[in-house]
Amino acid sequence: MNERVIRLIKKYLPKVEFVLVTVIVASLLLSGIDSPGPLVSISIIILAMLYFMSAYIPPEEPGSLFLAIVAPKVLGIGWTICTVGILFHLLRLPGAPSTLGIGATSVAVALLIQIIFQIKFDTFKLDLPLLRSILLLAIAGFLISPNSPAI
Repeated sequence: MNERVIRLIKKYLPKVEFVLVTVIVASLLLSGIDSPGPLVSISIIILAMLYFMSAYIPPEEPGSLFLAIVAPKVLGIGWTICTVGILFHLLRLPGAPSTLGIGATSVAVALLIQIIFQIKFDTFKLDLPLLRSILLLAIAGFLISPNSPAI
């Protein structure tokens, strides 16, 4: 990926993500969860694309092969799959539970291994990717659970 594009993604991803999540939540609250509008769908699709592109950002600090190369890619692609699964669930499309399950599983496994490596190398910190992973896992777990309301 082009260095200029990587710099732009690193610089603006948190800001754009915050704006998109705010738009999604506000739109869902205003229009109701029963009928998400096109603004919600477009925002979720853009958010998924940003998560996918974030999988290709090289790490800032060197570490083991898994921690430096594989885990961020699996996390970025897992975030994308979870986000698409949330969109499927909101639009009541078939395959939403499977998509959420696959995305949540990949995020959970990569996150667990990344946390273990960070604790082992004493580089653990509470950062945006960790918070993003926990939030997406919580949303996916809620939507997959048998007690979740049929949206």
